[in-house]
This record gives sequence, C-alpha cells and structure tokens, in this order.
Amino acid sequence: MKAGRNSDSGNRPSSSKAQQASQDERFRELLEGHEDIVYTLCTRITGDAELGRDAAQETFIRVWRALPDFRGDSSPRTWIWRIAIRCCTELLRRERRGGFHLRVEEFEDRLAATEEARGEELEREDLIRRLLDGLTPAQRSLVLLRFMQGLSYRELVEVTGRSMSSVKVGLHRAVADMRKRAEQLKPAVGTSGELR
Repeated sequence: MKAGRNSDSGNRPSSSKAQQASQDERFRELLEGHEDIVYTLCTRITGDAELGRDAAQETFIRVWRALPDFRGDSSPRTWIWRIAIRCCTELLRRERRGGFHLRVEEFEDRLAATEEARGEELEREDLIRRLLDGLTPAQRSLVLLRFMQGLSYRELVEVTGRSMSSVKVGLHRAVADMRKRAEQLKPAVGTSGELR
C-alpha cells in the first residue's frame, strides 16, 4: 500500500510542505500588517470591544481558509477589509444588534480615567459615537473606511462590493444623517459638551 501511494504522489509530500510553509508565511505577513487596523475597524463597526475582537478573529480565520484561493484581483488590504465588514455584519445580525452600543461600564471607566486636558477630545469622541449610533452598520462601514481610514471611492467599491453610485449615494446619505443628528443633538449639548 505504501508503494502505491508513493508512486502516485511522486514529490508531493515535500511540495505540499513547501506550499504550506509558503501559505504560513503569507498569512503571518498579512496578520502582522493588518491585525491592528482590522481590530480597530471591527470594534468601530460593531461598537463593542468584545464583538470587535470576535469579528477580527473570525476575519483572520476566514483569511486563513481563503488564502490559497486569493488570486490577487484586489489588494490584500481590500480583500481583508471586505471579509472584516462581512464578519461584522454577520456578527451584528447574530447578536440582533442594529445600533452602535457602548456599555455603561466602559463609558464610566473612560470618564473616570479622563483628565481635564482630554475633556474636549472625549466630547468629540462621544459626539462621533452618538452620530455613528444613528447609522446602519453598512453606513457606518462607509463612513469609517472613507473618513477614518482614508479610502478612495474606488477602494470603497472594492471593499464593499457595491457599485460606485451605490457607494456615493450611501456615503452621501450617511453624512446627511449624521449632520441631521448633530443638529438634533446641539440643543441637548451644553458648552462643556455635557448633556442637559
């Protein structure tokens, strides 16, 4: 039986090991180059550090599994971000969480650790969080990728798999929704940024 297997496979065992080593190295490079940004993106899309960590982990599991089939039609960054957005969307559906949520404990911890010098920065972060809260996960993804990650419209098309017009309309609506929500929040926010 061994002789039959060896005659069939030829040099396959060493070739297979070399391919596996090559895939391992490619994955390691992708992980090292994208791990932090994928975690940040997932955390911002899901609105929760734990969910973000879960989505980032699932992203890299899928990257590992799909790596042998990656043809390079898009950049690795675009490919990975597309997977990350899908993972976040699926996770939010599973969790039945449509909004951007911040746990009370996390918010209290952040406030307790705040120094006066960071007050304005925290107010801006809180306002952004509130504005993002009003967006759907798809809109939130567009806003985060465009304005926080600096992706071009063409890159947004590649990452989201949507048409150029769909990306532009979606981004326009998201920004309009955020502006409208900012106007609604203005009367509720004092000069110090605290809710009245």
